[in-house]
Formats: sequence, structure tokens, C-alpha cells
Amino acid sequence: MPSFEVAFADDLPIPANTFDAVVSRFGVMFFPSPVGSVREMLRVLKPGGRIAIAVWHFAERTRSITPCRKAVERYVNSSRTVAGVPMSQPRSV
Repeated sequence: MPSFEVAFADDLPIPANTFDAVVSRFGVMFFPSPVGSVREMLRVLKPGGRIAIAVWHFAERTRSITPCRKAVERYVNSSRTVAGVPMSQPRSV
């Protein structure tokens, strides 16, 4: 049975290396600390896991996504980072 928890995005009550995938759909631009939230997403992600962040507009036109993208690029070993992809197209980092 599914369960849900309410938590701050930059302080998740989840052990590290828990999830195979982490998704933020239209949320990161509203987080008080977008970069702190991305750090938490990466912390709870298992090695080799996937992270997906969707924003309302093109990534380069969404001010909060630039520091988040830089955080992902710094902490994730990936050659599949795609900048400037419209939200309607899938992107993987």
C-alpha cells in the first residue's frame, strides 16, 4: 500500500540511497532553497539512479533551475545533461 509523508524538500526524512529515481514536476521553482532541495534529491538517490526535474518554461528562462542544474552537473557523473530543452521533451541527467 502506498504511503505519503509531508516534509521540507531540503530536509527529507528519508535515508540516503533509498530511491532508484527522483522526480520534481513543477516544484523546484517554488522551493525556498532549490539547490538544497536538489542536494537532498541526490542524497536519497541510489548510485546509478535517475533524477528528472521539470519546470514551467525553457530551463534557461527559469531562474531557479540554473543553480539546480549546476548542482546536478557537479554531483552527478553524466554525459546526458541537456540544457535548454523545452519541458515537453524528456530530459535525463
